[in-house]
Amino acid sequence: MTDTTLESDLICDSEPFSDGLVIGADNLTIDLNGYTISGAHEDFGIVSDGFSGLTVNNGAVSGFETGVHFHHGEDVKITQLTFAGQSSDSIVIGVSRDVKITDTGFSVGGSDRSAIILWNVHDAKV
Repeated sequence: MTDTTLESDLICDSEPFSDGLVIGADNLTIDLNGYTISGAHEDFGIVSDGFSGLTVNNGAVSGFETGVHFHHGEDVKITQLTFAGQSSDSIVIGVSRDVKITDTGFSVGGSDRSAIILWNVHDAKV
């Protein structure tokens, strides 16, 4: 619900807290501050449904089903992130507008996994 800067790694490996960060408001910046959000190959590293004006930067997301999952948003920026070890896809963004993904690296294992999936997204810059 507020801008967030990590002060250490965030480990999300047990129920009921298997999502890493859940976005709960518009116009937020999530600064990983060089740290990693890691999971137990379940759920989402960072998830947003219906929020806009989001910036996520400066760190790593590893070990979730999906690293970042945003839906129904606008003005989304993902930059300077590294993704590794997701059991499905690194970034999934749907039904959104004005999406920018820059300076981001991916380690995607397996032919059934994708680095980025955009569906029904308008004005994307990758």
